[in-house]
Amino acid sequence: LVDAMQNSDLGDRGPGSEWYAQGYMAVLPTTPATADISSTRVREALARDDAATLAAMVAPAVMEWNFRRGPYRKLGAVQRGRFVHRCRQEGVTSTALLPWPGGLPSTAGGSAVNSSLGKVRDGEEVRLIGLDSTSTFGLVSTSEDPEQVGWLPLRCLQLLSDQSLAACCAAPSAAADHDDVDAAQLASARAMRTAAAGATVVLISPQDPSKWNLFAVKLAERPKVRGWLMAADLVFAR
Repeated sequence: LVDAMQNSDLGDRGPGSEWYAQGYMAVLPTTPATADISSTRVREALARDDAATLAAMVAPAVMEWNFRRGPYRKLGAVQRGRFVHRCRQEGVTSTALLPWPGGLPSTAGGSAVNSSLGKVRDGEEVRLIGLDSTSTFGLVSTSEDPEQVGWLPLRCLQLLSDQSLAACCAAPSAAADHDDVDAAQLASARAMRTAAAGATVVLISPQDPSKWNLFAVKLAERPKVRGWLMAADLVFAR
């Protein structure tokens, strides 16, 4: 493919050419990490509101644009997912936004890419867009610059009292069971899915601050109705 691009009838259009630098396309190595990337899979993930799958295929800013303005986004969502960023280490005043959940990718030679997408100050408000597949990292945009998008550890997010909202978008039987959830909580989550399906909920607290599999919530319009919801049932900011 690269040879064909470099010897095109239209001139050199391979990597390093002026045309290639304009960003019309990118040539990626065929590796296990890139073999399953396709525009079809991206569209299907957007239709499912599947942030975890998208995180493995597109850059954070591309993911946020698709959720906010892309042609395959879900319409009619109110602004949700307001949180405050908190540094959890003494003396640290900011946290780097990562281009990938869990850390930075490696180069072909195996060394880590030394880059970030900016920093978020302690106490700065952010908007949570979605969770990664491990439910330990969240894709966020900053309140001061919505175009600044990247991944943060979920342990760095603090809820705003009665202002951190999400939507319960799952049908009553849609969420999968988890072995790490006890029977009482699982029964509550099933009942709450039925009560909250399609409604906005107020987030009270995650069961585990570092891994958001399960959330204590209450209905925004009927705050006396409270229970647990699986994080897989929640849509945070779209």
